[in-house]
Amino acid sequence: MTYAFRPIEEGDVPAVLGIFNHYVETSFAAFPEVPVGKDFTDHFLKTAEKYPVMVVVHEGDVVGFGFVQQYYPLSTLDRTGMVGYFLHPDHCGNGAGTDMLDVLLDRAKELGMDNLIAMASAHNEGSLRFHLNNGFHEVGRFERVCRKFGEDVDQVWFQRFI
Repeated sequence: MTYAFRPIEEGDVPAVLGIFNHYVETSFAAFPEVPVGKDFTDHFLKTAEKYPVMVVVHEGDVVGFGFVQQYYPLSTLDRTGMVGYFLHPDHCGNGAGTDMLDVLLDRAKELGMDNLIAMASAHNEGSLRFHLNNGFHEVGRFERVCRKFGEDVDQVWFQRFI
């Protein structure tokens, strides 16, 4: 499949919400317990003023999104970004995620970042594999910090130098 990557636009909001809320409602990949609304995407539109927030487009449709944002608001930590991404399930496992990560890595480097961190649910085996297969290494785990679908969920933290 062929994918294009471009900065998020206001018109992408419904697709981004649909993709994210799919994971909210059906999996441990997204931590909210109930579907999110426009406030969620407003954060990304605001973030995109300074940091890369990209959408993945296939045949004219938004099928994913990803972002790099400031890890922590101190100038001494500007070298470190936090990365995240979600793809429509029909587009997982075919290279779109790795391609999106490559785009985000390039944008992070342009911002002077040389260090990225990512976080995933310990229940999300696909995300855990994705990070390990794409140059991240596990650096820590916060145990039982989330409770979703009646289950305790750990957060696994990853790091990659770029």
